[in-house]
Amino acid sequence: METLSTSHPVLRKLHEGWGKLRRLYLCHISSKDELRVIKKYKNKLNTLFVEVTPHHLFLSRRDAKNPFFLMKPSLKTEEDVDALWKGIKTGIVDTVA
Repeated sequence: METLSTSHPVLRKLHEGWGKLRRLYLCHISSKDELRVIKKYKNKLNTLFVEVTPHHLFLSRRDAKNPFFLMKPSLKTEEDVDALWKGIKTGIVDTVA
């Protein structure tokens, strides 16, 4: 299982207290754990922007049985997919691309 520290190095830096940021655009967010950290900092940094990809919204690990669906970051659980959709609805996620 991927941990926060291995799944997104920039989030790890945020979590560790990465100084003052002017702007930060996080691409390919794919898990509920990443969103949890982002939510913590999104209110503090009004120039923090978050992107998810369509394949992380519509596919999960169960689809990864087909080699065509192997990617980085890897597909996550249904719970992660649900969290990404919730992130869109609540405004944590800014962009789907």
